[in-house]
Amino acid sequence: MKKVCSMLTALALILGLSLTSFAVTLPVDPADLTEEQIALLLPEDGNGFLKSEALSDCESNDVVTDGNPASAASVLVGDSVAVNFGRLVSINFMDLIEVGHNLRGYRLDAWNGAEWVRIYQNDLANGYYGATFDTVRTSAVRLTVTSLASATAAAIGEMRLTYQSPVQTDHEVLNVGYVTPSTYFHQWDNDINNGKGKELFTRLTDVVLTGLFVFDESGAFELQILNRGVSSGLEAQIDALTGKATVRGEQITAYHEVERWLQSVRDCAGTTEDPARFWFNLRYFSTETNSQAFLDPAVCEKLVNSVVEFCKQHGFVGVDVSWEYPTTPEGWDSFDHLIAALAQGLHEEGLKLSSRQFPTTGLSDASLQSLDYLNVVAYHQINEDGSEGYHHATYHTAVDLIDHFLTRGVEAGHLVLGNSWSADSLPAGSTSTSWSGTFFSLQKAAGGEAVNAGQNFLFTNESGSGWSYSGPYLTADKAAYVLRRGLGGIFCPDVSQDIADKNSIYSLSYQTDQALRRFTAQNQS
Repeated sequence: MKKVCSMLTALALILGLSLTSFAVTLPVDPADLTEEQIALLLPEDGNGFLKSEALSDCESNDVVTDGNPASAASVLVGDSVAVNFGRLVSINFMDLIEVGHNLRGYRLDAWNGAEWVRIYQNDLANGYYGATFDTVRTSAVRLTVTSLASATAAAIGEMRLTYQSPVQTDHEVLNVGYVTPSTYFHQWDNDINNGKGKELFTRLTDVVLTGLFVFDESGAFELQILNRGVSSGLEAQIDALTGKATVRGEQITAYHEVERWLQSVRDCAGTTEDPARFWFNLRYFSTETNSQAFLDPAVCEKLVNSVVEFCKQHGFVGVDVSWEYPTTPEGWDSFDHLIAALAQGLHEEGLKLSSRQFPTTGLSDASLQSLDYLNVVAYHQINEDGSEGYHHATYHTAVDLIDHFLTRGVEAGHLVLGNSWSADSLPAGSTSTSWSGTFFSLQKAAGGEAVNAGQNFLFTNESGSGWSYSGPYLTADKAAYVLRRGLGGIFCPDVSQDIADKNSIYSLSYQTDQALRRFTAQNQS
């Protein structure tokens, strides 16, 4: 029995799983181990990793690493790091650790008995990376460096290849999309208007409607529509419950447009066999950004009662609250009181509460733990001093921020990882920060050649050059990470930034969906 437990523990370590973070179905007898699992259990190097051996059929500049950072492989462009399993195994995941941050392009090839076949490519490790790909049977793999940030060699400290079996979670894994009308120009999301949203909504479990719903320090809950064609000024400010406008202008037309847009989204989502659930994003809208008004229970009660009634009227399952962000301790204290009031009022009625937060949030641990879902803003890299980091939306950023909120007592199943579909700064060669705009620029630059689905994007701003975005492969890799860590799900802050063809490998909604299906046991065919 002890031997069986030891083998199961080794298997869990190899697969990168925590036996206590979420429910995982594991075999209880060695006889039940699949061929793939046996191949990964043996042989090992004593540290829980697969043995790495020199390959006779590798090129002369191939280097072998043993998973020990102290003996990291030094590689230049054209060099490879190879791993020989000594037998046929199935693999679909690679943990890659780089000592430093110099690796800027690499591809992963598998040996099919006669030649090397490419199975993955990407352009940024940024210290730590987890790559997912379709399951392949092979006896050897090699990682080849295609680009470096400088003439200095990159140091590959660990390359761990594993077979990630489908994960059986003890909670539903959410795939959340924020949908917003363009309030400045009254042009609703293209995927809603042009009828191309069916594939998108088939994949989403939850839809958050955002950009219209606001509250202020008086406890008022309203719909706000901005003036046409300008970046400031209200066209209409409408009581959310009665539809009564408080600002003159085109308020009647605007209110009908909002109603039409909401119905269009619902109609689109309702075409699926398993319709998405609907939330609305409630945003703090006031010049009093440090308001202490919510220290007053009466103000909180007024807002909470309106929000609960609105949810019941329109069939919303919950509220996603945004106050971006108080800048004083008093402001955060007021936000804490509001979160406590919302959590109590919504939960009493069977409704849910979520909120998007940075790791620098001033909310208390109690507030964070009272949320049904904490939507982690992991598409900005934040340094320890609170400043923004050099790169944007990297895999390493996601890992760091999830770890941060776990240390604050938020359960993994309540954390929803944010994955942006737009760049932080304008990518080189692009006229748009959206993924759809940048992909068009990449296609044009490729001159008809296939775009690298592992490509992320170089930008230049006042701080210098850096990497931005979540390209197709990076998007899938983050979705796989959500399952490996037993997280509550993944969200996109604006789904309209995807390309039109939702069944393309370059579609970020497609990549998210495929990764979730690949590694979720209940979705396996």
